[in-house]
Amino acid sequence: MTDHQFPAEVIPMGAVVTASGTGAEMNGGAVITNEEKVIKAGMAAAAPRFAILDPAYTASVPASQVMSGAFDTLSHAMETYFGKSDQDNVSDDVALAIMRNT
Repeated sequence: MTDHQFPAEVIPMGAVVTASGTGAEMNGGAVITNEEKVIKAGMAAAAPRFAILDPAYTASVPASQVMSGAFDTLSHAMETYFGKSDQDNVSDDVALAIMRNT
């Protein structure tokens, strides 16, 4: 067994959003896919410190990916809306607005 330590600090990074609905700019979660081995796995890392959200970067995304992003957004909004509410319902109001406009 080797004696390894995880880093105490992370390298600051940013996110350039190229596909809508992924939420990559919001947290440190990611999904890594190895298409050759047909393996898909989740990973936790550091959240980006900034994000560039320019719709022009998503202009070349295939229609199927746009639809997948829309359904991903809708499912997360529904998860929030139909989940257990807390004292204030601001999150429910936001989720409802997203569902109406997705």
